[in-house]
Amino acid sequence: MITAELAILYPLFVKLPPPVHLTDHQIHIVTLLACGKSSKQVADELGLSVKTVETHRTLIYRAIGIHTVAELALYAVRAEWVKVI
Repeated sequence: MITAELAILYPLFVKLPPPVHLTDHQIHIVTLLACGKSSKQVADELGLSVKTVETHRTLIYRAIGIHTVAELALYAVRAEWVKVI
């Protein structure tokens, strides 16, 4: 889950790119990263190498048009893939 502190530090009115189509696998990776897991933790959970997760992360960032995990978390909240608690 995304913490309320993140929502306060990165307000929801910040403009982000429009929604893009991601695969279910990519959305799963996004939700794990947006919830604060590291690439290593995601890799361990999904049975992938860290390099594979980092490659997915790069491709997802490029597809969405973002550059930071904060933007990724905000994107995931807006897409309703994760909830702010």
